[in-house]
Amino acid sequence: RDRFDYDPKGVARHFQVPGRAALLARVRERLADLETFDVAAVEAACRGLADELGIKAAEIIHPMRLALTGRTMGPGLFEIAATLGKEATLARLDRAVQYIAEITQHGVDE
Repeated sequence: RDRFDYDPKGVARHFQVPGRAALLARVRERLADLETFDVAAVEAACRGLADELGIKAAEIIHPMRLALTGRTMGPGLFEIAATLGKEATLARLDRAVQYIAEITQHGVDE
């Protein structure tokens, strides 16, 4: 389903973090630039961004999983994104960024 609620505990842990909307917006931009949208490409894009930002990949993986599924646990994130496809993945990231901005009263320029 494209519409789902986010796990409340996941929201508190992964979305209500300063700068999280901006981070997911950057992930979205990186994924939007991919010509090939498969497991390897999505993983390389996410891990590469984490390296560039000097953060652990988990800081991208956990909020991204919540954004894509509404849950904090499940199948591999990169497999989920590849299965959903580029359009649905980007749309779900957009939805999460907007949601985070609304609940934290901050925009993506935090």
